[in-house]
Order: sequence, then C-alpha cells, then structure tokens
Amino acid sequence: MLESGGARPYVLQSGWLGRALADGRGGDGRARAVALNTAVPLVLRGPAEVDTWAPSVLPEPSADLVARLERLYEGDVALAAALQRAKALHLEGGLAAMNDDAASGGAMGAASAARGGFVVLAGRAAEFLVQPHGPQAAVLEIGGWDTHAGQANPNGALANLLRQLDTGLEALRTGLAAGDTWSRTVVVVATEFGREVAVNGTLGTDHGTGGAAFVLGGAVKGGRVVADWPGLAKKDRYEGRDLRTTTDLRGVLKGVLGDHLQVARARLESEVFPQSEGVRPLQLLA
Repeated sequence: MLESGGARPYVLQSGWLGRALADGRGGDGRARAVALNTAVPLVLRGPAEVDTWAPSVLPEPSADLVARLERLYEGDVALAAALQRAKALHLEGGLAAMNDDAASGGAMGAASAARGGFVVLAGRAAEFLVQPHGPQAAVLEIGGWDTHAGQANPNGALANLLRQLDTGLEALRTGLAAGDTWSRTVVVVATEFGREVAVNGTLGTDHGTGGAAFVLGGAVKGGRVVADWPGLAKKDRYEGRDLRTTTDLRGVLKGVLGDHLQVARARLESEVFPQSEGVRPLQLLA
C-alpha cells in the first residue's frame, strides 16, 4: 500500500508516483523517472517512462556488440529508444565513476561501486537529476530495518543504518547543489515499518503501527514537526501498545505532488490515490 497508494492491499498493480508522472507533459522522449535498482519498483510502475540504473560487476559490453544491437533494433522504435536510453544512462554512470576516481585518487570499479550501497546510489541519483534533460524523479530503497534487539547500541545494526541513510542524503544534497538543483528539490523518506512504544527484553522494539516520514529539500519549509501528537501514556496508545497514527501519509504525498509537481487535485484523488477524497493535502513547501 505504501508503494501502490491504494486503500487496500493488492488492488492496484501500479504505483502512485508512476501514475502521478504520467500527465502527458513533455514529449521529448526522456524518461520521467529513474529507479536506482535492477528492476522498476512498484511505486514507479505505470504509464510513465521509467529507466533503471544499478552498478554492475559484469564486464563492459564491447563496441561491436553494441553496434550489432543497434542494427538489430533499428527497425523497432521501442527497442531502439530503449537501447539509446541505456547507452545514455551507462555513459552518465561511467562519467560519475570517473569523477569519483579523480576525487579519491584511486580506481573505483563497478565492484566497489556495488559495495558502496545506498550512499553510492544516492550520489548517482543526483548525477541523473541534475542533467538538463534528466528525469524529474528518482527512487532509492534501503533495506535491513527489521531490527528487534540492541537498538540503542551506537555500533549496532540500527545505528549503522541510520548513519548510512544520513550519509546518503548528504551525498544526494551535495550532488544536487550543482546548478542550484537542490533549491528546486523535495525529498520524501518513508517506511512501512512502525515500532512498538515499549522496549522489549532484548533492548529493542517490536513491530507496531506508529512511524514517521521525513520531508526535506531546498523547496521545503523545514524545521517543523507536522503532527497531531497523541501522547505516549498507555491510555493514549493504540490498543494500549502502539503510537496512535494521526497523519495519513497520502496527505504528505498529496501536498508534495500537488504543490511541487503541479498534479491537479482531481487527478490526485481519482488516479494517483483512489478513494482518498477525505485525506487533506499537507502544506509542506516554502
């Protein structure tokens, strides 16, 4: 539901961002979004043009192979366009890797890029988004948050994940600062993982309903906590154990899509987030 934007599980086969970006604008043949992954995630599936990019440990394709593919695909408009987009993405990724080599003074091959994980992908996302004819949106995923023990350990799994997220967002911001792209950017960090209020017997927390989303970027009116805080007393918790949910994430996303990407309110309620007429968009932009 987090990625589909639907009111119930498994009803929609496409994603809210994929539907939001398919508004018929442009016509320049560019992809509307890029997924920093080997496959298109559900949130980006739909009628919008989407590219994918991920570091590879495979050897470079030979020039002869690429030329043969171009001849093979020249009679097919869709395949020819896909190959050209792939070549452009490959070139941009290669240029980014070469820039990293120059900065670090060492060789950074595809294998080391693959090991870099979320931080490397965040930097690559910035490389794509700052291109004059690049995508409007990028989607990144970071897993491993299902931690139940030792969550206060400064060297534990949760702390290391939070450091990785923090460093990745810093890399994204640094990359988008080129050409003042950051001032026109909105980043939404969201998760389907809620946690219990009480600490369990292994100094961690178990699955619950309460969670949080972060909205940041140069276009955001930041420095705020936007919530109807319910309190943590046991009487105020959902079913006596969880932080009570007071904000629908669709309200956050509606506000961003409507104010930032200018998606019409009617489309947001009928196509992007069906059956969400009662969910009010939050005003989050500067």
